Amino acid sequence: MNGEEIVTTVDHPFYVQGRGFVEAGKLLVGDKLLDVNGNVLLVENLDVELTDDSVKVYNFQVEDYHTYHVSGFGVLVHNAGGYERSQKYSNNWSDESLSKTVDKIAPESKPVKTSSGKEIYNNPKTGKQVVYDTDGNYFR
Repeated sequence: MNGEEIVTTVDHPFYVQGRGFVEAGKLLVGDKLLDVNGNVLLVENLDVELTDDSVKVYNFQVEDYHTYHVSGFGVLVHNAGGYERSQKYSNNWSDESLSKTVDKIAPESKPVKTSSGKEIYNNPKTGKQVVYDTDGNYFR
């Protein structure tokens, strides 16, 4: 992306505009990633390197959130564990509205609106989140 290389594991989820969180190994050239300011960064090239040796990697959670930004461009990613992507009205969400889902998961939450237009609802007691993006996708 713009000449910068990001090295990650194949299962690390990156936020792709129009697709939601996608594992790095399933990214496509031309995918639109978002930076910390909501700007689009195009995936220009992909390369998978298999190693014979074990490589130590870390998975972490930022306090209260499972998402954070990586690289000099601040690309939006999710920690590698426990993310679920759901389209509107999928079996996971049934046919409930966003407000009913938020009431269940983060009842006292006020949304935080990001510069890219996403709304993040957070339950500080459980750490569970609901994210609604501008493409009409819900995540938790």
